[in-house]
Amino acid sequence: MLSSSRESTLVRALTEEKERLCEISGTVQKIQKSGNGYRITLKNVKLSADGERLENCIVYTDEEYERGALLRINGMASLFDTVKNPGEFDMRRYYRTMRIGFRIYPDEVVTEKNNGNFLLKAAAGLSEKLRSSLYSVTDSASASVFTAMLLGDKDELDPELSDLFTECGIGHILAISGLHVSLIGMGLYKILKKCGVGYVFSMLIGSAVILFYGMMTGNGTSTVRAVIMYITAVYANAAGRTYDMLSAASLAAIIMLFGNPMLLYNGGFLLSFGAVFGIVLIAGNVSRAFKITKKIPAALVTSLSVQAATLPIIMWNYYEIPVLSVLINLIVVPLMSVVTVSAVFGSVAGIFSVHAGSFCIGPGVLVIRLYRFLCDAYVRLPWAVWICGRPKEWQIAVYYLLLAAVIFALTKYDGRRKAFAPAYAAALTVLMLRFNNGFEADFLYVGQGDGIFIRSGNGVTFLVDGGSSDKTSLYEYTLEPFLMSEGVAKLDYAIVTHCDNDHISGLKALLENGKIKVGTVYMPDIGFYDNAYGELWETAQKSGAQVSTIYSGMRLTAGSTEITCLHPEQGDTNGERNASSTVLVVQNKDFRMLLTGDIGEEQEKSLCEAVSEFAPFDVLKAAHHGSKFSNSGEFIFAVKPEIIVISCGQNNRYGHPHEEALERMEDFGAIIYRTDEQGAVVFEE
Repeated sequence: MLSSSRESTLVRALTEEKERLCEISGTVQKIQKSGNGYRITLKNVKLSADGERLENCIVYTDEEYERGALLRINGMASLFDTVKNPGEFDMRRYYRTMRIGFRIYPDEVVTEKNNGNFLLKAAAGLSEKLRSSLYSVTDSASASVFTAMLLGDKDELDPELSDLFTECGIGHILAISGLHVSLIGMGLYKILKKCGVGYVFSMLIGSAVILFYGMMTGNGTSTVRAVIMYITAVYANAAGRTYDMLSAASLAAIIMLFGNPMLLYNGGFLLSFGAVFGIVLIAGNVSRAFKITKKIPAALVTSLSVQAATLPIIMWNYYEIPVLSVLINLIVVPLMSVVTVSAVFGSVAGIFSVHAGSFCIGPGVLVIRLYRFLCDAYVRLPWAVWICGRPKEWQIAVYYLLLAAVIFALTKYDGRRKAFAPAYAAALTVLMLRFNNGFEADFLYVGQGDGIFIRSGNGVTFLVDGGSSDKTSLYEYTLEPFLMSEGVAKLDYAIVTHCDNDHISGLKALLENGKIKVGTVYMPDIGFYDNAYGELWETAQKSGAQVSTIYSGMRLTAGSTEITCLHPEQGDTNGERNASSTVLVVQNKDFRMLLTGDIGEEQEKSLCEAVSEFAPFDVLKAAHHGSKFSNSGEFIFAVKPEIIVISCGQNNRYGHPHEEALERMEDFGAIIYRTDEQGAVVFEE
């Protein structure tokens, strides 16, 4: 792939144009199932028009193609989505760390050459045979785990099991690691030596098999790291040299980063090497300094050391810490050998006999069930998982500097051992501190909808609405990661303006999920009820939240922050959801903000006098996503906003914001921010 400083003309054009019709050619590198079709990774991609070399790309198709096949594709190319809200997953950066620059939805796919690389075809064929064997010899949930950890195929991974393992801090078992590579490679290497093959040929054969295994499993970052370290280890053994894990890991990092510097932004890469450096630099030095030789204490030190080395990476990428995962991993890690060996023998035996495969894989299945039992019990414990939020970059830097200083002092000065625990505790404290003491208001990009997060000066949290009509997984991909990145384990208040889906879909999922609790839910006090209103009320009650109504004249106070409701009147009988939207004045010291829900021009007119008492406002949330039937000139003049925020979806079918509404806002002279263009709009004091 081209380096980020030498992006292709296509990618540079897509940055401006968003999408472009083009014709490309490339070789199929990887095939994954995606929804009802396939997601194909193309390498050696060229632009058909002039033969320019392009970045690797993803192609979404309805048909499956052979690995190694040369395809010519006509279709619409676009870049991957980038972050529009704090805490969201940066898909564009992620794919860049994998040397993939863009995606294409084809109108036409032509196979120009189908007799691809023999090794690629052999690897794909063997992978499919082993996958089918695993599903034939055990239940689908266990088979999906074995397939992920042995073949690197997570397409059919049981989502419930995957989420459970990840939440409990043992998600690493679902990735190919050094354990798999060493068991397979070193096992073969030692068998060959015992058979008299000789050091050199044992090294060459073992390395060839491991390289083929890496090709078969897709050469993920942890796999490539493990393969390089394995080859270094067998070479050292064959050459009669001493193997040094730190040197091998450093060599692997240099080779991988030389090929793709963007891996520094890849969480899997950082966790993989962080774990190795934790074992070598922290566990090794601590064990020597404290003379720890017994197996159980040594295993505990190793587990704690890996946790210490990877803790900032986990906090930065996942925003939560499984507090007792160290103890679970004391059971999980030693039994991984059983799981791996069972998976290997079970999958191979299953190709020839289902009964033999079932017998061989049996111990591994029992261990996976034990893991599930432990995790089910673990998540029921109070404070099992701490939602810690994302630390600042400087906190991570200071933590690692202090950790390095602690380890250096430990290795150089034996008399300093007593200071080890308090010194590390100081480093940990720096990492754990949170600095959310000021007022904050975030207008999230939720597509076509509304979602506003408010944190008062004393840390009380509010969510005003949280819904979308065009983002189907708003909670999973936007609300939850945002709240977790902010360190919010419990929302103090959720305020509903009205019960249209584009204002409550994500909030409803939040209440149903239960991961982030809600203290009190306020719903508009109206004299008419429909199914949506009743369902949300019932869902909130089932979640354990208190449910109440909000109406004109009510005030919520949290430190220096005060929220005043201006609309609707108590027992409003308007009969129309938008017209009965909750309207809120948010004040923090000298800062004033007006949130208007989806009220129309008639309601705006009736509120002019009330809002003028608070005017001028620093921020106005444009009513009804910038509809021309709201945001009247009279109302804007009464509000006197310095800034107007419009929450709407890109290319939405309603035409929001409407040109007439924009003209009225511009005529007043307010600064206009749009979530569809800027992403989340954040105000802090």
